[in-house]
Amino acid sequence: MDRKLIKYCDIVIEFGLPILAFLIALSFYLKTYDSCQIKITLLHIGATIIVAAWIVKVIERGRLLESREQRLFAIPALFFLLSGIISFFISPFKFTSFEELTRRVLYIGIFLVALIEFDSSEKVNRMFRWILAATFIAVFYGLVQFIDMDPFIWRQAFGDRIFSTFGNPNFFAAFLVLVTPLILTFFDFSELEQTKRTVVSLVLVAAIGILYCFMQFLGKEGLMRMGSLGASAFLFFVENKTYAFFFLLLASLCLMVLLKMKSKKLLVLFLFIVVINLLMTRTKAAYIGFAAGTCFFAVLTTLFVVPATKKRKKVFLAVFLSAMLLGTSLAVTFLIRERIDSVRFRVFTWLSTLEMIRDYPEKGTGLKATTNKELIHKFLGTGIGTFKIVYPAFRRPEIFHIEGKSNTETDHPENEFIEVWYDEGIIGLGIFLWLLVVFFHTGVKRLNQVTGYSAQAHPTSGISRFNPHSKKGSKFGIGHQVEKLTRRQYLLLGLLSGLFGLLVHNLMCVNMRFVSSGFVFWLFLGLLGGQIVGDKEKSNTSLEGNKRPRFLVNANSRRIIQTLVIVLALFLVFFFRRFFIADIHHNIAIAYSKAGMWENALKEYQTVLRNNPYYAMTHYFMGNVYNDRWDMRRVYDPRWDSVDLRQKYFFPSIHKLLNRTGEEEQKPRTDAERALEKYADLKKLAPNYVQVHFQEGTVHTKLEEWDKAIEDFQKYLALDPVYAPTYFKMGWCYVQKKEWAKAEGVYQKAVEWNPKLGEAYVNLGNVYFMQSKFAEAENSYKKAVEVDDSNISAHRSLAAFYWNLRRYDLSLKEWEKILELNPEDKQAKSIIEQVKAKR
Repeated sequence: MDRKLIKYCDIVIEFGLPILAFLIALSFYLKTYDSCQIKITLLHIGATIIVAAWIVKVIERGRLLESREQRLFAIPALFFLLSGIISFFISPFKFTSFEELTRRVLYIGIFLVALIEFDSSEKVNRMFRWILAATFIAVFYGLVQFIDMDPFIWRQAFGDRIFSTFGNPNFFAAFLVLVTPLILTFFDFSELEQTKRTVVSLVLVAAIGILYCFMQFLGKEGLMRMGSLGASAFLFFVENKTYAFFFLLLASLCLMVLLKMKSKKLLVLFLFIVVINLLMTRTKAAYIGFAAGTCFFAVLTTLFVVPATKKRKKVFLAVFLSAMLLGTSLAVTFLIRERIDSVRFRVFTWLSTLEMIRDYPEKGTGLKATTNKELIHKFLGTGIGTFKIVYPAFRRPEIFHIEGKSNTETDHPENEFIEVWYDEGIIGLGIFLWLLVVFFHTGVKRLNQVTGYSAQAHPTSGISRFNPHSKKGSKFGIGHQVEKLTRRQYLLLGLLSGLFGLLVHNLMCVNMRFVSSGFVFWLFLGLLGGQIVGDKEKSNTSLEGNKRPRFLVNANSRRIIQTLVIVLALFLVFFFRRFFIADIHHNIAIAYSKAGMWENALKEYQTVLRNNPYYAMTHYFMGNVYNDRWDMRRVYDPRWDSVDLRQKYFFPSIHKLLNRTGEEEQKPRTDAERALEKYADLKKLAPNYVQVHFQEGTVHTKLEEWDKAIEDFQKYLALDPVYAPTYFKMGWCYVQKKEWAKAEGVYQKAVEWNPKLGEAYVNLGNVYFMQSKFAEAENSYKKAVEVDDSNISAHRSLAAFYWNLRRYDLSLKEWEKILELNPEDKQAKSIIEQVKAKR
């Protein structure tokens, strides 16, 4: 065994993992399309290096686990990894599944590293120092955003909701839900009097923070309704919120002095800042998750740590839990009344996802249902990470009304458990629940063991059961503490509570599917396993390790495999770097597209595809560029028409070797053909991506290929029956074919989905007029005017209708209305003059 090699691996692991956690929490890069793409890249590269170092160490050491008890936690995690691998192989959308599987592999790798390698107090404390340092910086930047001093371009990207370095208020809130119980573990709850002061201080300071944030929520309008007191509160706490914050910070410090709190005053103030950050994310699910985690911590601490009688414990828990339930309910209700759309969005998304679980996704996805596939779907799911590909075929129309737009994606169903169920079936969900039950059951059991009481052995009158060196007598005749509570057990409390809060949060959110929360979840889960094993195995580890058999005893075999691991890790580091580079160029390409600089945009998009040929959005945007540029000269341009396999495959040389393909024929093309080809490439990756069918229909409409356009629009309406331009374009296609009845049906459907869409009534009136249905036409034009009396187009159509039917008086009224709305309208002036001249 090469101890020097193991030492180097230990350095990479012990220092690399805490630094990686720190960087993932704090990093962002605003020159990429996704400002937090840097977090994904750090996970890909950093976790690859750390896991590779650990594998090299495992090979050199000759065994995977250090103790038998670690198997209890490693086996469910490895089965969950196996579930993801199987799900990948059955997935019909391999690259999308590959993205999610990559994260699963790295997460489980980090989990195993944390479980097995962070087995000493020194390592664990170093980890949490880095995490708490990241928390401090994150909440400080959150305060900077709160007081409107953010210097970066994403300032107020979510209005007055703060998101710190996480790029999203939900993700920032999830991080705070996880780490807050860890901060609470720095308080000592084993002395009753000190516990009382600590709890009272925490509750009062938190209440001050809550009231302060509530005044921010009410704002000027809400506070002014309260009269002079509200006006004063607005001037001091809202108009001058920065000064008010520091005043309340000082007031909280004075309050702790009055309560005679001896220590940890700065820690309480830090929690005050954390609470303000959490509240100002305005994230309802995080409020519930935070309350759940805090209550879980309070229950465990009260039952297992606080030295009080059972009666006092019951009273405290009843009061505390009731207050938390009431306060959280009021806060969530207030935010729901302010913005109920997020709740409705989640409910409709959950319903659609349950339909996807129940019915094998055949419609609109290119997947064909067979008995075998339906059984696989039921037990093994559709494929890890495939939710966002299939969901558009099941999305409910209400979602489009809620979001107010049709060009958005829903990547996740706002519930981690439902997504695991859909992706990996009943078996995958069962494994995930098994994993969680194992950790929480053994965690609480271990906590009970190290803090348990024995009814047989009461403390003597001269010795305190909480401090064996004290001469004070015990006030409570409830037995003695078997084992003094250590820092390790306090961390056990914090990890259990933080993870519980995050899991409750993810009943209503998706943050565990993103690196900022997913990485920390699996890291904390591994650390939790290490805390559960704790000192129980420490004394027997070395003796047991010497007795256990080792694999790969031959040194040469070890070196060969270790070399392969290192080479693979280096390859993956450079491979994952490509995704980051692609995202930078994607962002640049979008800027060129918005400026109408089509050639520059296309060059950047091609750079994106050379780095990541499966970037679906790039294929879509390239198609849109050709669609907008619309150069219909049939020419061969090597910039756009030459076949570059690097834009189609990650490893083009291997593809050519395996498929024995030669050079493809290079044909002259128009922009229409180029656009349709990019949309076809996109549909291979995502059959129902955003508005791809609508864009294809637009191309065919420009080409006057009416039947193909109608077919595309029908496909899009099956996914999104709300988007008004689809009806207009489809109706226009029928009009060009002079199929008036079908055009009439399309516009009638448009007004059914959009009753306030005046333009649809105008078009419907035109179709009625062409069929000589004059009464129906008049009603449609009048309806358009009723919907929006300032709509000049509607008044003009109604005026022309009356003019054509020789009802000049009514026509004159409409022209006069048009002139009233637009005094410079030349047509209205001319017609009014003609009518008056005839009189």
